[in-house]
Amino acid sequence: MRIQQLACGFVMGIATALFTGLVLSQEYEVDKENAHRRWEKYNTPSESHKKLKGYVGEWDVVMKLWMDGGGEPMISHGEMDCELIFGGRFIKTDVRATTMIEYDGKVIPVPFEGLGITGYDTLRKKYVAVWIDNFTNSISICEGQHDKSGKVFTFFGKQDDWMDGVFDKPYKIVDRFVTDDKCITKMYDLTATSGDGKFLELVATRKSTQVQKD
Repeated sequence: MRIQQLACGFVMGIATALFTGLVLSQEYEVDKENAHRRWEKYNTPSESHKKLKGYVGEWDVVMKLWMDGGGEPMISHGEMDCELIFGGRFIKTDVRATTMIEYDGKVIPVPFEGLGITGYDTLRKKYVAVWIDNFTNSISICEGQHDKSGKVFTFFGKQDDWMDGVFDKPYKIVDRFVTDDKCITKMYDLTATSGDGKFLELVATRKSTQVQKD
C-alpha cells in the first residue's frame, strides 16, 4: 500500500510538473507575443514622426537675439541642415552661423555651432528635443506638441541662466511653418515681467523648394 501511494505521488508530481511547464510555456508565448505587439506599438515610427519631415532640408537662417529683453537685436546669418536619422525616428539639426557679439566695447564676429535632436516619444505621446551648442556647457531638453494643422510646434523646457545664476528658468519655443519653405522660430523667457519675453527669433528659408515626401 505504501509503495502504491509513493508511485501515485510520483506520477502526480510528474503530471503536475508537465502541466505547470505547459502553462508556463503558453504564458511565455503569450508574453512574447505581447512584447512584440508592444514593441510595434511604441517603437515603430508613427504619423507624428512624419510631421518632422517638414524640417528636412537645407536652410538659410537669419537669427535675431535680444540680450537685454529689448532694444536693437544682434543679427546673425547662417545655415541649417536637417535630416532624418535612425529610420525616421529622429531628426538631426545642424546650425552654423556667425554671431555678432559686443565684447569689451567692440562688436566682433563669433562662430556659432549648434546641434539638435528631436523625436516623438510614443509612450509619453509628445515630442522631445535636445539641444547643445558651442556657446554654453549645458544641455537643453524640452517637450511639446504640434497643433491640429501640424504646422506649428510648441515646446516647453527649462534651462540654467549663467548670466543671472538662475537654475531651471522656464522657456517656450514656437516653430511656425509659414509655408513649406519658410519656418519662423521664436523663443520666450517665461519669467519675463514685461513684454512677451521673446529673446530669440530665427527665420529659416529653404535653399531648395524640394520638400521631403513620404
